[in-house]
Amino acid sequence: MPRNRLLNAASYGSEGWGLSLCVRAAKPAQCSEPSVSASTYCHTVIKLTPLLILAADRVARSAAPGQCCTICWAHAGRQTAIVRPSEGRVMDDRANYRALIEKYPDLFRNPPGAAFEILLDEADIQRAEQRMAELLGKAGAPPEWSRVGIAFRDQYVLLLRDAVRYVDGSLGTYIRAVEPSPASPGVVVLPLWHGQVLMIRHFRHATRTWHLEIPRGAGLAPNPRETAQRELAEEIGASGVRLTELGEFYPDTGLTNSRVALFCAEVESYNVPEAIEGITEILPTAVAQFEEMIRNGELEDGYLLAAYARAKARRLI
Repeated sequence: MPRNRLLNAASYGSEGWGLSLCVRAAKPAQCSEPSVSASTYCHTVIKLTPLLILAADRVARSAAPGQCCTICWAHAGRQTAIVRPSEGRVMDDRANYRALIEKYPDLFRNPPGAAFEILLDEADIQRAEQRMAELLGKAGAPPEWSRVGIAFRDQYVLLLRDAVRYVDGSLGTYIRAVEPSPASPGVVVLPLWHGQVLMIRHFRHATRTWHLEIPRGAGLAPNPRETAQRELAEEIGASGVRLTELGEFYPDTGLTNSRVALFCAEVESYNVPEAIEGITEILPTAVAQFEEMIRNGELEDGYLLAAYARAKARRLI
């Protein structure tokens, strides 16, 4: 067994209990202590003191890739050891990442001349992780930020951390948000009603304020035109809609592969939007006033500006 690297030799005592925390530089197969589930780990420690939980968890989470964490405590001369399966968690994350690569290979392709080459060989990935862990350590950042795989996932967001080789040959990691099913882009619609632009005043959670925008939404339908019709109905209660396609664009290529389909729409009527949408007002605005607001910097929404630019270039507005 490789020698223990002691991270914290201090005792966190409560009612005669003492705790020592260390990280073993070893693979799980080399560890002699039996692995237990996280639920068993928490159940055992919580009987001691919340302070022990906090201390043990902090050190366990600081374990770098390729290490397993051992939490030891003693009572009345008797020592007990529990291994937190941090390495197992890393390997599970990697397995999910590999499954994603197989299912969506286009997300991981390396075109000729790519400035950031995605590394898929496990040895290369581990070298990139090690390099990033060193850089993060020097910056005082958590080493787990170097772990390659699925960094976060829920029903709305998928964040990947890839191992990459830069053009100078150095290794590192690069994080990105991806849309696994790019066949269904989001939509943005510039609605025109009797020669006026229908803007909406929309409260956005991300900025915690209101913005002047135009209808837009996620690509839930295979056909972007269906999504555009749905968004117009939900956000401005539009009827009698005639859509003109304006092509697609990528709103933020530095972070995500998400693309958006742009439309211009002639609508015969509009109504009250759905309250749950966070829209407080529909603003019919003359085109001349709309363009003046753009020149003055009053309209800041990038999706609105992109749709306007396309419509203006095609002389639809």
